[in-house]
Amino acid sequence: MEFELFAGRFHPIFVHLPIGMIILGFLLELIGFIRKNDSLDKPIKLSYLIGFFAAVFAVISGLLLSQSNAYPTEALSLHKWLGISTMLGALVLYFLKRKPEISPPISILSTLALTTLVGVTGHFGGNLTHGEDYLFEYAPAFVQRLVNVDQGSNLSDLHPDSIVIYNDIIKPILDQKCVSCHAGKEAFGGFDATRYDYLFEEAETGTPVTGQSIANSEIFRRISLPVSDRKFMPPSGDPLNYTEIMILKYWIEQGADSAMRFDYQEINEELAVLLNRDYGLDYTPKPYYERVTIDSIDVTILQELFARGFVANHLAESNNFLDVRFTGDSLTAEDMETLSRAGSHIVFADLHGKKLTDEGLSGLAAFTNLVRLDIHDNPITDEGAAFISNLEHLETLNIYGTQITDSGLEKLLELPSLNRIYVWETQVTEEFVEQSVSKYPHIRIERGFSFAPIDSTAVATSK
Repeated sequence: MEFELFAGRFHPIFVHLPIGMIILGFLLELIGFIRKNDSLDKPIKLSYLIGFFAAVFAVISGLLLSQSNAYPTEALSLHKWLGISTMLGALVLYFLKRKPEISPPISILSTLALTTLVGVTGHFGGNLTHGEDYLFEYAPAFVQRLVNVDQGSNLSDLHPDSIVIYNDIIKPILDQKCVSCHAGKEAFGGFDATRYDYLFEEAETGTPVTGQSIANSEIFRRISLPVSDRKFMPPSGDPLNYTEIMILKYWIEQGADSAMRFDYQEINEELAVLLNRDYGLDYTPKPYYERVTIDSIDVTILQELFARGFVANHLAESNNFLDVRFTGDSLTAEDMETLSRAGSHIVFADLHGKKLTDEGLSGLAAFTNLVRLDIHDNPITDEGAAFISNLEHLETLNIYGTQITDSGLEKLLELPSLNRIYVWETQVTEEFVEQSVSKYPHIRIERGFSFAPIDSTAVATSK
């Protein structure tokens, strides 16, 4: 079997000679027909005779190559019989040219028919090795429409959140690069790639897809083999590119669900870059307040906030969340009660230096979407820190200049979304901060800085 495949792989070398000789015969015959000159008959006959014998070698090597089962059955059968017809056509033309009584118009039409057959045979042969859309893949749009080439959907026109990985990306990849060999009752290796549920059915060499395990997913193993490996897939046509392989890997690792979408939080930076580059899909991690929506705030609540000295701005024209700060000298319990009525709409709150007490923070439970809180230079203690520790979406916190100690900071560092906290000039000890830096490496603990004391003796000595 291996020798047959070795000999069969000479097919691309043999196949070009008969093509060249038949086309040469056609050109010579065309020249003789135009010039009304029969002196080219001998070279024309020789061209067809050489073309026939070369076609014999091409057909034999092609038949040997077909034993590899690496090509779709129907397309292979069509190319095979077209190739045999071309070989016999060259022989017929040779004997036809040996008859002097054949009229020039019939001769030229016969040659034209064989040349056309050569072109059609070559086209279907190219489809076998490069894929059905190879010839017109980069043709102008009007040409693609004319020959009915599937131009696919432009994913960049869709919102990234609407992309369903299997339907919008995986299935088109399988249709383009796998289905030609893996479809129907004669699917190679018992693997049918035409339907989602077939991906999880046992094939001859293993299960094509096993959710959350690329090691046990035969389809991934095959596409990621070296191209030189005999088991590499697809064996002909364009292989999956790096982006397509990474998408398939992500999909399988996340469970291979048919309704799965890309998760901004789970997607790694490399895949996000690849999706943006190749598909125009932006999966750059977005802040919490851009991933969720909320109804617009009641106008009367905004008016109450303004009356009490608060300034509240919407984050954007299409975003109903608020950025709030206080312009007065001190925050009263009534001020904080009014603010809490808008709590679910507030994502940024600047309340620094307003004589805010622990009791004033008791209403923070209503601030369910708070992302950034600045309460520096307020007489806040560990009791107030306990109220802050319930803010599950808080990412940035400034407690500079408060009375919070190690105990309070320990509670705050347990906040699930916290990534930055400012702690200088608090009651927090340097030793506890050093321990916390190691324990919470994902949180940036800002301690401020101070200049090292200058040794006046050393300065005097240097003079």
